[in-house]
Amino acid sequence: MGLTKRCITTKVVIGGIFTSTLLTLLILPSVYEKFGVKIEKHEDRH
Repeated sequence: MGLTKRCITTKVVIGGIFTSTLLTLLILPSVYEKFGVKIEKHEDRH
């Protein structure tokens, strides 16, 4: 039972990391565009 429980936990952890990585890759570009434009404008004002 211990081995099975550990195996399931490992799968859940790997699945969570994989999902978060996918979401980050999908969301980052749009977030970077929004904040990147703001940062560029702020640098121009400075």
